[in-house]
Amino acid sequence: MRPVRILALTLLSVVALAGCSSPSGGAAGGAAPGAPGAPGAAPGAASGPSPGAPGTVVVGASGSRQSRVLAEVYAQALASAGFTVTTRLDVGGRATYLAELRTGALDVVPDYLGALLRFYQPGSPETAPGAVAQALANYLPGDLSALDASRAATTDTIVVSAASARRDSLTSIADLARLTGPIALAGPGGLAGDGHGPAALRADYTLSIARYDVTETSAQILAALGSGADEAAILPASDPALLTGGLVGLSDPRHAFLAENVVPVVRGVAASPRLRSVLNPVSAALSTAALARMDQQVAAGADPAAVARAWLRAQGLA
Repeated sequence: MRPVRILALTLLSVVALAGCSSPSGGAAGGAAPGAPGAPGAAPGAASGPSPGAPGTVVVGASGSRQSRVLAEVYAQALASAGFTVTTRLDVGGRATYLAELRTGALDVVPDYLGALLRFYQPGSPETAPGAVAQALANYLPGDLSALDASRAATTDTIVVSAASARRDSLTSIADLARLTGPIALAGPGGLAGDGHGPAALRADYTLSIARYDVTETSAQILAALGSGADEAAILPASDPALLTGGLVGLSDPRHAFLAENVVPVVRGVAASPRLRSVLNPVSAALSTAALARMDQQVAAGADPAAVARAWLRAQGLA
């Protein structure tokens, strides 16, 4: 019995010693790569275990100005709720970040309803927000989920000068049809042959368009409307130019333009009730005007993380 007792004591000593060292061979409690303050940690966000670990979320962004600030909004809201969050703010285009969501390299990415639907189902006819969201739920791969869409949207809209809106009592795209004669319309080149551009305006509102002038920046559109060269123009609803007071966006009750409401896209296993309980209220609080203001601030040189933090605190969400 004596040799057995000695062997048992020896094994217990080995187990105890093993428990005092970290998996990397260093002392327990040492900073792991990617931890706050360690190489690879994302500025302004905590870091922790590898993607997919419970309570750990990797938030990505395409790299566009608006995508960066939205990703910061999601990341900071989740961090305030106790998640361990890292950010990757320059992942690349839609095909790239959706692929990374599906492989587990990312957990959450901000996107837009219509663009996402057309990525998976280019010929889908839906344009209204609710219909687009329902169709998207049907066509998204099973390992991805779209959470609640926000009322904040980058949906294209017809804009006119504030002076024209007052003079002609313009509040809706349908009001433009009352104007005598065809109108000159300005907008981005990508919409010239798009079914959701001038063609939809003609079909849905019987709008008579004399010509379509390609203008790729909001500054060009402001100049065209101000000079009278064009009577109306197409701009995203979240364009900061609409904050100046010089332009008025017209409502689109027939949904000629494809709905582009902001929506968090989440890797299936990450879409827990806890995560939804954080991001759905964020989407509910976000408005198109707030998105435009944040975009404007970042365009002027503000740090996206600071802009996101200020908005979240103003909403009581961080």
